[in-house]
Amino acid sequence: MSAGGTITRDIEVKSGSSEPQTLLSYPVDGLTGTTTGVVFGNRTDDVREAGRWVTLSEDRFTLAPGATRRVRATIRVPQNASAGDHVGGIIFQPAGKPEASGGSFSVRQVVRVGLAAHVRVDGALRRGMEVGELGIKPVAGTQVPSIVVGLTNTGNVLCKPKLQVALTRDGQPAGTETRQLDTVLPGDEVPYPMPWPEPLESGTYDTGVTVTGCGPAVEQTAALTLADSLTGTPQNQGPREIPKPGGIPVWAIGLVAFFGLLGGFLLARRRPRREPQPQPQAPPSLT
Repeated sequence: MSAGGTITRDIEVKSGSSEPQTLLSYPVDGLTGTTTGVVFGNRTDDVREAGRWVTLSEDRFTLAPGATRRVRATIRVPQNASAGDHVGGIIFQPAGKPEASGGSFSVRQVVRVGLAAHVRVDGALRRGMEVGELGIKPVAGTQVPSIVVGLTNTGNVLCKPKLQVALTRDGQPAGTETRQLDTVLPGDEVPYPMPWPEPLESGTYDTGVTVTGCGPAVEQTAALTLADSLTGTPQNQGPREIPKPGGIPVWAIGLVAFFGLLGGFLLARRRPRREPQPQPQAPPSLT
């Protein structure tokens, strides 16, 4: 699609509820989760990127049980838009106050369903990945060690890098792990936590990182010091205290995007652009 271009598509929203549902619809930016993969911003977040290109015919409407409604989405690409991939999102959620879960503590849950708007602006395309700061930290709430690798997509297209991490301690190999990551959006930084399969004792580890699959291979080395031993494994995570929330309220709406411009994405809570949160399940990337 050329810079300055416009495209319009209809989204069919169908209620799967046995009661009337009032829904909000709004555009958001597409972002990269900490564990890679595309996530979407919250309704209260500023829309600064591709989400600003999207205009909807309605921002609030009510569906009777089993009823359908078409919402028109118009994407206007700015004249000064940079070449390459841009991802925004269109979100639908209940208009009422979020319900609190049961259990020993209360969590307010917002159930959202949405579509992705992936636009590739005409121009020269480039692929590249940069490795930044490295570290050793426990996976949040556990005793499982992880090697945290700072990754930046320096290209202008969506990219799924392959990551290899090798550890050496006192001149002896301490293991090598390889993992295929999910999507990293152009320009995004990701502090990716690579879970380590075995416990790590305190000490200093010579760490080598290699990233492939996104342009030229990139390597980075560092001496990382672990102050306290981490005794967990992905199978036995060690001591932790994670409260268990109660049930999740259920409502459903069906979404059909026409002509393949808009594709279904799983949604995640948004973080600021340089501090993404984990995305538990990687969504597909559709154009």
